[in-house]
Amino acid sequence: LAAINGALVVDPDESAVDLVKRTIENSPRPLVLKFVRGEHLVDHRQQEQRVVQTSKDILAVRDVTGALKLVIRTDGQVRRVKTYYAGAGRTQKQKSKHLATFHDDVLTTVDNKIVARARGDGPLVDLVAHNNNGEDDLPAAYVDLGRGALLTADQSTHFVVSTTGSVKRHDGLDCGSIDDFHFSMLRPLGLVITFLDPNLLAIPNAKKTSGIVRTIRKTSSKLTGLHSYFG
Repeated sequence: LAAINGALVVDPDESAVDLVKRTIENSPRPLVLKFVRGEHLVDHRQQEQRVVQTSKDILAVRDVTGALKLVIRTDGQVRRVKTYYAGAGRTQKQKSKHLATFHDDVLTTVDNKIVARARGDGPLVDLVAHNNNGEDDLPAAYVDLGRGALLTADQSTHFVVSTTGSVKRHDGLDCGSIDDFHFSMLRPLGLVITFLDPNLLAIPNAKKTSGIVRTIRKTSSKLTGLHSYFG
């Protein structure tokens, strides 16, 4: 191993193995590993090509049925995905639409107009709309990096993402998932949901939960100590 995301691994020894492991675990994805030339160079190149092919999307959001709904690509493109079936064999196909671009915590339209930005290093990150005066408004929502949650303007829980990428609404209902989730993904995801597509993680054909069921959930959450998790 010669480099991790461009950072050289110089004269590694046994004492550096743990540091290399932690660097790999904590480095942003997609992860780029470079190796010195060796007898399995062709195999490495073929594997590298496969990794590149599967790393075009740094964020992939699916609804509760598993259908792909949104991707953010390595070039920053935010694309809305629609799955449909075509032909006599009902072949599943997908088409996507370029909605915006995310780069350096800023969300811009396809014609390069700033929509909003993520402000702050956390654990509570402001999601702020950009106005025509060049000044930032008050936060329209927040990303809570400590809990893995998107919060509304009054800091009520909108949804929570687990470390496995499972997404739950404030009432504990599953509403989607994120492939290969990392907490850094919450910034672009929060901006997209807050300013571009508030129904991205809406549950298809979902009916409003009855007051009795909501009361039972709230009571159960309090008794189990999970009230703050469910909102």
